[in-house]
Amino acid sequence: MAYNNEGYAVIGYRMVQQEIGNSWALLSVGVTLRDGAADYTMPRDAFSLQTPDGKTLPLPTQQEYMKANVSALNMRAQKFNDTSTTFPRA
Repeated sequence: MAYNNEGYAVIGYRMVQQEIGNSWALLSVGVTLRDGAADYTMPRDAFSLQTPDGKTLPLPTQQEYMKANVSALNMRAQKFNDTSTTFPRA
């Protein structure tokens, strides 16, 4: 979990740990603004993933995702869904 005066971000990483060495991994991400913060639209290209070896990977495009064989990954994600209860109450 990370936060500042404007918002919170939470990342579930259990699925990623189980996918080490595979081509695809699924991140569970939640982002919200705090009360009083101005509305903001975060563009897709503002998100990226930094790997342990220091590489920065952009999110795949929708077209790349649709071409990939991720059905098994999605089935595992349904079974091992990380629920986040760390967002503050309004």
